[in-house]
Amino acid sequence: MLRDIGQSEPNRSPRRGSGSPPRRTPTRPTGALTTNLPKESLVVRLVLLSGVAVLSVAAWTGAPLVAIRVGSMLQAGTQPTMVAIAASVVILAFLEFGLVTGLANLNERYDAAIGRRPTTRRPPPWHSSLSGEREEVIRREEGVTAVERIAAISCGSALLALEIWFFFFAGSPI
Repeated sequence: MLRDIGQSEPNRSPRRGSGSPPRRTPTRPTGALTTNLPKESLVVRLVLLSGVAVLSVAAWTGAPLVAIRVGSMLQAGTQPTMVAIAASVVILAFLEFGLVTGLANLNERYDAAIGRRPTTRRPPPWHSSLSGEREEVIRREEGVTAVERIAAISCGSALLALEIWFFFFAGSPI
């Protein structure tokens, strides 16, 4: 049977002539997800996912608006000043750091609520290869979590809203 060039057979080593199949170490122990969750955890999971949705939308809309508002309050006239711009950048950095930290915390709490065991320690990205095999293995074994889906939908929605506003409602002379 013919295969694509990029695909390799699952039982063969990518290096030719080694003779032994590659050894796969699990990223998480077998049975990392439990299937029979109590009914009470449904409420907890919904609250956590709602928090993730609010924080991810705030990361795209709320934090930039607050930073711009603070910068505009510091500006004296109609011309922008470096104080206002620097304040906007610093406020945005602090708000985004807080929101991302909150999202990471909610992600860990959601993993605990669904019974997922904590991940094993990953090496820093600069210590691993650039081919991304480890991420592929994790995706294959566990799939995409609801938290990741909500963050991706939030990001895509924010980009789509920006494009719609820019092309149809901004009043650009283009």
